[in-house]
Amino acid sequence: MIFGFFTYRPTLRGLVTRPVFAALCLTLALPAHAGWWGRTFGAAAEQKTEAPALVAGPVSLPATPGSQAIAPASLDAPGNSANDPAALALTAAQDGIVDADTEDDNAVLLPNVEESLLGEVDGPDTSLDQEALVAKGDLWERMRAGFQMDIAEDNDRISVQRNWYLQHGDYLDRMAKRATRYLHYTVTEAEKRGMPTELALLPVIESAYDPFAYSHASAAGMWQFIPGTGKIFGLKQTWWYDGRRDVVESTRAAYDFLGMLYSKFGDWQLVLAAYNAGPGAVQRAINRNLAAGLPTDFWSLKLPAETRAYVPRFLAVAQIIKSPESFGRNLRPVVNQPFFRSIPTNGQIDMTAAAQIAGVSLKELYQLNPGYNRWATDPEGPHRLLVPASLPQDFEAQITALPVPERVAATTYKVKKGDTLYRVSRQFGITPDELKRLNNLKTNSLPAGHTLTITRASMSPEFIALNQEMHLDHMGSDRDGSAGNISKSYKVRRGDTLASIARRHGVSAKNIARWNNISARSRVHAGQRLTLQISKQTGRQRLAGADNKKGGAVKGIHYQVKKGDTLSSISRRYNVSVKQIKRWNASSHKIQPGQGLVLFVASNSSKRSL
Repeated sequence: MIFGFFTYRPTLRGLVTRPVFAALCLTLALPAHAGWWGRTFGAAAEQKTEAPALVAGPVSLPATPGSQAIAPASLDAPGNSANDPAALALTAAQDGIVDADTEDDNAVLLPNVEESLLGEVDGPDTSLDQEALVAKGDLWERMRAGFQMDIAEDNDRISVQRNWYLQHGDYLDRMAKRATRYLHYTVTEAEKRGMPTELALLPVIESAYDPFAYSHASAAGMWQFIPGTGKIFGLKQTWWYDGRRDVVESTRAAYDFLGMLYSKFGDWQLVLAAYNAGPGAVQRAINRNLAAGLPTDFWSLKLPAETRAYVPRFLAVAQIIKSPESFGRNLRPVVNQPFFRSIPTNGQIDMTAAAQIAGVSLKELYQLNPGYNRWATDPEGPHRLLVPASLPQDFEAQITALPVPERVAATTYKVKKGDTLYRVSRQFGITPDELKRLNNLKTNSLPAGHTLTITRASMSPEFIALNQEMHLDHMGSDRDGSAGNISKSYKVRRGDTLASIARRHGVSAKNIARWNNISARSRVHAGQRLTLQISKQTGRQRLAGADNKKGGAVKGIHYQVKKGDTLSSISRRYNVSVKQIKRWNASSHKIQPGQGLVLFVASNSSKRSL
């Protein structure tokens, strides 16, 4: 009550001592929170010396159209990093966390992309031309002549990786067969930049030279770029096109990235480590060793287990390629000549039509142009096709001479009163610029009554079969921004309506109308073919999502049963129930070593240790 009526007046002594006491407390509290107290008075005081920079000044990234400047440290989960790209691709450099576990350095690093998950990319159906080989030489010999790295070093960490390849000769053979299409280009581009030609072997480690390879970390293509790092290096990723799979663009981006890393570290072993773990992780490991007075070469650094095996694995492959006979292996010669050439298309073109004109299979055309996700090239570019170098020179003229209606499947639309360029383009799912280009429009105005040409999906049976085999649209996002959809041709049944078809496939009638260039009020008739963009989520995945009570993201993994495993032990390890495992796999209580199981676990959870 007293303090309610009278103002408290501190003494002069209090006015002086209290601020001093508060300042003293603050001085002690803040450094102690930052670790200063422990470093100063603890038993194991750390050195306070700042690690010197490896290069003077910041390393500039290559300029990419439409991309914002990002510090090199933000590339902390590039390449084939097994980290979750959404969470770590651009933030791991700032979190200061490095996996410095004590796993065995001699553990074998299995292929980044499992062989069973590789796309159906076959080697070219061509026999070895002995006359051409004599005239042009062997590409492997040309590659060896450009080796610049010190790959003579040998230790247990290298030999255990090398032995795996030597014991799995069939894997090397399949890789070499795939590489025949692309190896001349990757070697040539390395030579143009004055870079070691050994770098052309990096796709062996990353993807076994499969441009359709896709890892669990959402890394794609021969060079295994995750989405964030791909965008930093100018690899466009749209519904139509994924530059991470484009042979030309991804090779350019990979060499840009590797060159940037070399300018930073000045050591190719550290460059390879940074390509796998990220430059931030490698730099932090170097800084720790500098502070402790330890060597900073790759073999002395405390890096993630995957990276500690990644560099030895690369060196092991390079040693085998350099001298296969020393290890009892024979490499099938590759003629030292370009396998493909690039021709301009001057706009979008239907891939089936291009394959027919070229006289090659649609599969062969896609294997040279794996960046295209759909039935046609990207309407916004790149406006080019890679075709076999053996094709006649007049193929380019045949492609460019095609009129628009024959270049890509198209329909017509009569402009109505009130239509705008934006409204019409949105209705048919193409860009305003593409609509203008297709119709040679000089302005954005659309006069009523004018007839427009609109591109539409051309889902040939050959394309549908190829899409199922090679997952062409595996990385594509649909026009509504939802990732992971695939194109499907649906044959209308008697009694179907757009609404009933939409409900059956979990999409909207409005989208079905837009995908097929029809009105949302249109009636469909039995036998009519419709193009649908269906979620790739399988029935088991939808079931897994329903089982996930917390509603978080669910990812599917393949687990191979080991000796001693039981359904109970596996369920404890992955934090799922035995009932769920049995439901997902239609499994009984009996499992056996070597059996494959499909498990669906929360994306943000880690497996439990037994």
